[in-house]
Amino acid sequence: MKIRVIVNRGGGTLKGKGDAEQRIAAAFAAAGVDADLRMTDSADISNAMKEAAAAPGLDAVVAGGGDGTLSCAAGQLAGTGRAFGILPLGTLNHLARDAGIPADLDEAARVIAAGQTQEIDVAEVNGRVFVNNSSVGLYPDMVVLREQEQEKKGRSKRLAMLSASLRSLRHFRRHKLWISAPGLEAPIRTPSGRSRTLSTVV
Repeated sequence: MKIRVIVNRGGGTLKGKGDAEQRIAAAFAAAGVDADLRMTDSADISNAMKEAAAAPGLDAVVAGGGDGTLSCAAGQLAGTGRAFGILPLGTLNHLARDAGIPADLDEAARVIAAGQTQEIDVAEVNGRVFVNNSSVGLYPDMVVLREQEQEKKGRSKRLAMLSASLRSLRHFRRHKLWISAPGLEAPIRTPSGRSRTLSTVV
């Protein structure tokens, strides 16, 4: 099996780990996979995935990172017929958990090496593909502030989320949204809107 592995070097579980590239390469080598590993900055993920989607001779393209990285990858790979592998290297890894991908790096590499596939749903909001869920309003505001607290002040995730929640609630406001789907069109006012897709096994 020949795959290209595109890893977001800023993924939640990789920050501050200088041996990440060696560990990932070793995991795939141990699983018997010929992996073309590319450590990539967040801003370059989309272009790297677009290139991989069109590259000849690949059995699969693997994305390593959190749910944002995976959504970006899915947006480039959806409809191409190319298999999409997941390395759960983010903070929460919602999609990987929904799809039954183990959090352990070596185990995830073995799952990819096994070559079994399942279908997952993808959806689109304002022209942008997403997997698992898409949110507006209070929740994403809290996540952005939490990450700032962790990076700038070195706080734990739990303490950073508490501080971010208090800051977000101070600037609480409702959003006016227009929801459109087959058979449904409606206005809605909400502090936090969320759309969700579900993974399904073939």
